[in-house]
Amino acid sequence: MIWLQAYFLVGLATMLTVWRRGLHPRFRQVPLFLIRGDIGPWVQFRHKILVPFLMGIFLCVAWPVCWAWVVHDRWHVKREAKRREDTVFKILPIHRGVGTTVERVEARAKVEDPLGAVPDLPFGHLNGAWNNFIAQRPEGAWLYPFECVWVTFHREKFHRKGFVWCTDGVCGPFWLTRDLKVDD
Repeated sequence: MIWLQAYFLVGLATMLTVWRRGLHPRFRQVPLFLIRGDIGPWVQFRHKILVPFLMGIFLCVAWPVCWAWVVHDRWHVKREAKRREDTVFKILPIHRGVGTTVERVEARAKVEDPLGAVPDLPFGHLNGAWNNFIAQRPEGAWLYPFECVWVTFHREKFHRKGFVWCTDGVCGPFWLTRDLKVDD
């Protein structure tokens, strides 16, 4: 019998904690019908007496569910933040190929169009973006090709390929040449 009393005592403490928190101005929400002014005596009784009374009884009886909900919510927020951080696109050392030079890449990426629709420059119409990428080269960085499958926050897969500047094993600015969605 003492366990039952302790159970309800913890429930009462939970109810008082929730009630005290509800008094704080930051958590107080005024219902729309109170703002509009169409308040009858039944609405006032229900809003000020009946609902708090029923919530108090519910909290005294079902307080373990409430605490489990709070713990789960806090844990879920931390896990979701970690998942968002993990899904940011990063190039890892295992994705890199063998180091190369800008001249070799430009020689391989030279576009030769017999119709003349594409300029005879490395990467064709994308030559301006390639030159911007070359201008972003950190001092002492080496150029590496990379290829990886990236999984987004929404669990979509993309096959990404391109080039990255690396300094002392740390990947810096990158330039994508392929970004294709992969169907499972």
